[in-house]
Formats: sequence, C-alpha cells, structure tokens
Amino acid sequence: MNAIQKYWKRINFQFDKNLETALLQQHLAAQLLALVGRYLVSPKPDLSNINMLFIAEKEMLLGNQFGNGFQLGLQLQKLEIHLIKPVTDSATIIQLHGKSFDYAFAELRLILSDAGVDVSSFKNEQPYSLPTDFLNQNKFSNSDVFSLNGATILRHNAEIIISELAIQFKDAIPVRIWPHHFDTGTFFATAKNQTGEVSQTIGLGWAMPDKMINEPYFYLSFWSEKEIRNIKKLTPLKIGKWMTPGWNGAVLRHSEVINENSAQKQHQLVKQFFTSGVSVLSRLLKAN
Repeated sequence: MNAIQKYWKRINFQFDKNLETALLQQHLAAQLLALVGRYLVSPKPDLSNINMLFIAEKEMLLGNQFGNGFQLGLQLQKLEIHLIKPVTDSATIIQLHGKSFDYAFAELRLILSDAGVDVSSFKNEQPYSLPTDFLNQNKFSNSDVFSLNGATILRHNAEIIISELAIQFKDAIPVRIWPHHFDTGTFFATAKNQTGEVSQTIGLGWAMPDKMINEPYFYLSFWSEKEIRNIKKLTPLKIGKWMTPGWNGAVLRHSEVINENSAQKQHQLVKQFFTSGVSVLSRLLKAN
C-alpha cells in the first residue's frame, strides 16, 4: 500500500437503505469470484480456494489463481469484473451495470472459454443461500456513486485495522474476504491439544448486516473444543458489547464508530475494541 492507502478513512455517513443496497451489490458481484474459486481453483481443505484478497490501491477484490495463471478481480466502486491475464497483467473487463447476475455469469463463462479456460465444470451454484429476492429481481447498477464509495471505504478500513492487528499474533491466517457472509476476517490459535491440533481460537473481523446486527459491525469471536467455563462472567467492554451467551463474541456497531468525528479517533476506537476484547478473551480461554 502507498502512504495514502495505509490509513483509515473517516466514515462520515450513516448506514441506510442505499448503503445496504451497495453492500448487497458488491456481495453478489463477489460471488462470480467465489464461483471461479469453487469450480476452477484446486480445492483446499480450509476452502481458502474461494476466498478473496482486498487490493487497496485498486479498490478491488482479487480471487485465487486458476487456469494458466488467470485471476478474477472485482472493482468495488465501478462494479467491474476484471479477468487479469498472466504475465501481462492486462485485463478483460466485464461491466456489471445494467446486467442481471445470471447474465453476468453467462458472459463471464463465455469470456473464460474464449481465453482457453476449461469451463466444463463451471456452474452457477453455491452451497449456501444468498439474498435471492435482490438477486432475482434486480440488475446491477453503479449509478449511486456515493453509496458504492461508502461501502468500499468500509471494506478498506476493515482491511487496514484487521491487518494491523493480525501481524501481532503468531500464526494468524492471512486477512481475507469470505464470500458467504462477505466478511473481512482472520483468526489465530490460542491453544493446541495433546495431539497438536488447534483447540482454541480468537477471530477478528468486520461484517455486513445480518440477523444478529442490523448494521455493519466489527466483531471478535472465540471458539474452544471444550466447554468454556465462566462465559457469563466476561469482563464488560468499555467499547462494544459482548453477545454471549447467544453467540461467542463481541460487536462494535457502525453507528458507534461514526460517533467519533475524525479518522484518527475512529481508528483508535476500533483498535481499542479489538485489543481490549482480545485481552479479556485470552484470560478467559487460558483459565478454561
């Protein structure tokens, strides 16, 4: 990242229906990358073949290599699919504006075939549900520049803060975007069992609105192969809120972040949420 892209961008907008639509569009467009990962990239036990990397300087999600070194990217603000060619780094661009998801998939399949990629196994099927009403009844639109830019800023900031924290923890997995929930996240092991397998983890991430939280949010999550004792006695957080016992984690909402009126203060707030939460969880899991 260059000097500009290393830093948090101030969030000065509320979460509203327009921003929700922008996030949904990006989520659905990213399924094209995920489908390539699922059907054209060699499968991996952790399913990392379907995840994506955020490239800040291009405001782009980038999928894993497939075929003879091709990669598929999604430019988030313009809603463009880029088929990036090996060696030359040139790209064939598919404009999603005005197209349905099914039409875009068919166009991508044809372009891949023309590029010499074997698409005989490439299908428009995912093993998880998506917001089908939006998928079936709408066409992509990049007309709302403000909201698409806002959604991209949220993704940018998530990458900044989570990457900044991940390097502090040994064996943290690379920060990636996962297509099902469209979250940016990482996790790291805090303990292993007698056979050397991971037995406890802590996760850091940012998520779109869901059934638990009706706005974008940062989250801490934790897992243990054994039952966690004293989970109801977690030290309360000064920033954010534990969601136990219904869910093993804590959240910091978009509406809480924008209460701070500068990029520096917002960054510090989110960082404090994560660091204080990890400290509480580390003590809890160590005593378990």
